[in-house]
Amino acid sequence: MATIHFIPENKTVSVAGGTNLLEAARKADVLIDAPCDGTGTCGKCRVKIPAAHRQNFKEAPHDWLTQTERAEGWVLACQSTVHGDLQVEPEQGADDELKILSEGQAVAVELNPWITKTFDAANAQTSVQAGSIAGHRAGRHYAGAVRRGGGHRHDHARGGAD
Repeated sequence: MATIHFIPENKTVSVAGGTNLLEAARKADVLIDAPCDGTGTCGKCRVKIPAAHRQNFKEAPHDWLTQTERAEGWVLACQSTVHGDLQVEPEQGADDELKILSEGQAVAVELNPWITKTFDAANAQTSVQAGSIAGHRAGRHYAGAVRRGGGHRHDHARGGAD
């Protein structure tokens, strides 16, 4: 069995040799950012191991860390297995300030699309209007195609799709 102490969380967990370091952190309820869920594709689960403990883990080859970062003791938790007692310091970053909100935050966003599509339910008709943004080639092309009855305009009332 290996004992892993996570700082600054001051949490300790005992795991069997060969245990993945990210899994050990989860067992200790230590949050380590791992959006790829430990597949080794994001490089976010950086942790620092002091020099005195570096012989007690093995890290699979990857290209996420530079030689300088490795020399400083940084490893990826998801690519490392435990083979003895360790002291581990998860990277502290901007994510430490993230919070789950209990109430939403409203942000006003003005929508001003170049092309609008409306459906008149009373007449079962769809209409498309192009804005008047001067010099916008795509808007002019689409508007011309709609006026000519071509382009990508489909009438939902007749079973077409966008």
